[in-house]
Amino acid sequence: MSLRKKDFSLSFKSILLLLLFWLMNGYVLGTALLIGPVRWIADYSKMHSWSQSAEDIIVKIVMVMLVILSFIVSLFMTRSFFRSDSIFKRIILFLFPLILSVGAVWLWMNPSLMQKDNNISETIAKNGSEFVFGSFPEEAKIRLLKEKNFTAIISLMHEAVVPFEPKLIKEEKESCKNVGIELINIPMLPWISENEEALNRLKDLALNKPGKYYVHCYLGKDRVNIAKRVIETSNQTAAINSELKTRSIEDLEEFERGAIIKLEKDVYFTPFPTDDEFMGYILNGSFKNVISLLDSQNAEDLILIEKEKKFFETFKIPFENYPIHTKNINKKELKAEIEKIIKMARPILIHSFKTNSPQSEIFISAYNSSRAQN
Repeated sequence: MSLRKKDFSLSFKSILLLLLFWLMNGYVLGTALLIGPVRWIADYSKMHSWSQSAEDIIVKIVMVMLVILSFIVSLFMTRSFFRSDSIFKRIILFLFPLILSVGAVWLWMNPSLMQKDNNISETIAKNGSEFVFGSFPEEAKIRLLKEKNFTAIISLMHEAVVPFEPKLIKEEKESCKNVGIELINIPMLPWISENEEALNRLKDLALNKPGKYYVHCYLGKDRVNIAKRVIETSNQTAAINSELKTRSIEDLEEFERGAIIKLEKDVYFTPFPTDDEFMGYILNGSFKNVISLLDSQNAEDLILIEKEKKFFETFKIPFENYPIHTKNINKKELKAEIEKIIKMARPILIHSFKTNSPQSEIFISAYNSSRAQN
């Protein structure tokens, strides 16, 4: 074995270089996948009504392949680096992935390149409040907002979402200062559990500060839909418009924990949603009532029931818990509960923990029987 090969296998410096190559190559390939194959997979899955779980599995397979491929490429580059006697070749080997990774960072720092549409929807304000929802606005769009007499821009971006959002937050502050429009920072993380302060600030703004507002996060996906729901429930007289499409359960056949069953028009039976499914398909205002069949006498179910109660209290979505005990079924009580559900405002989401559980089968059978009798 040559000294270079031995050095490569034992040297702390060579291992560190391998990790650095892996980081740069992974970032470049990951960016290429996200703006290419992953986006194509997402578009294709929606066109062909794939379930969210099926789409997630394909994306995860692609990401695993990315990790493996980026490691193989990085290992080859590290070996080539230490085996080469040419300083020029070593410099090229290092600069090539570095330049590409810097380019990938630049791409993510410019969200306008990732957006398909940059228009501003027109609405008519009611009682002094109007809200338009979209994605990150660059200075040209901010000037257009100013021309259209927007009171302020509300940014939901968060410093913790690195490396993109801290840089864009700073850039937006400077742009708003240049244009002369107020910027209101209400940071939200792209997950639900730690956004209570932000949601309360949105409620206060919707109720107490009339104006014309443009609300955005980075690419204008789940966070703006959550904000939209909070504002709608807090101020029902406000004019609401969005440049963005809300995700719909009609596009899916499954949630992660099981199939989605359409009991009748605007009545859906699902497994217990994941946090992403709550955010993307339920808390965005798609449902007027939610029914849980989980058993509050079961400690694990109780935790999930309390979690749901907190979600739905915040977003003012009516929530009921009708537990089903498989060992002691009260058919008369179950029938009465189903009659109540049938009369509720729709769309309605009903769920157990899994769609193929005994509780689910009992409820679906009883629901179908009640419909047949009516």
